[in-house]
Amino acid sequence: AYRGGTMAEKRTLKEHRQAVGMTQVRLAELAGMSATNVYRYEQGLVEPSATALAALARVLDVPMDAISLEPWEGKGTPPAE
Repeated sequence: AYRGGTMAEKRTLKEHRQAVGMTQVRLAELAGMSATNVYRYEQGLVEPSATALAALARVLDVPMDAISLEPWEGKGTPPAE
């Protein structure tokens, strides 16, 4: 399983999900939430609650603070509205 190394690199939720080869639907099922929520979190439309973030981190096997909540973090400026 993907462990993210000893110091997990901060990545977006989508990047972590893709690194383990998981679909939004599967991640949602394992984390006990809707695929719509996973989509919204990945798009930066909604910020997950601490409980939701903990569930996602557990399924992805990374620390909560390794998940960036900004879809564009580290990629320059945010997209234009």
